[in-house]
Amino acid sequence: MQDGKHYIYNIGGYNGTNPSSSNDIATILSTVDTSDTTSFNVENILNVTGATTLKGNVTLGDTTTDKIIVNGATNFKTDVDIDTKLNVDGNTILKGNLDVDASTTLGSDVTLGGTEEDTITVNGDTNFKADVDIDKSL
Repeated sequence: MQDGKHYIYNIGGYNGTNPSSSNDIATILSTVDTSDTTSFNVENILNVTGATTLKGNVTLGDTTTDKIIVNGATNFKTDVDIDTKLNVDGNTILKGNLDVDASTTLGSDVTLGGTEEDTITVNGDTNFKADVDIDKSL
């Protein structure tokens, strides 16, 4: 340990916290700063294998240009707030109600309802900018 820092070394096939002797050639994989007892800083890549629990507030990335990749299924146990737009490349399945509190544009073909027994309710004036085909009597 030097100046509150622990160095993680890779010596041949040995991974440890110190080289086995002063003559060994060691590669510093990362530096862990332990001088501040309120934080744990790793100056290089931190790889964790196995289940991991992070308690308290967690920040991933420090700028809006950082990219965070999730390679597994994700389960959110509470509401998710998105402060900007949500881009989805692929099909989306929503279970439950979809409430939209602003003007909405749906591009391409749109189907409302799944069977003839479904009820579509329109509150407000309706403007059609093309012909309307009705397959059933009014």
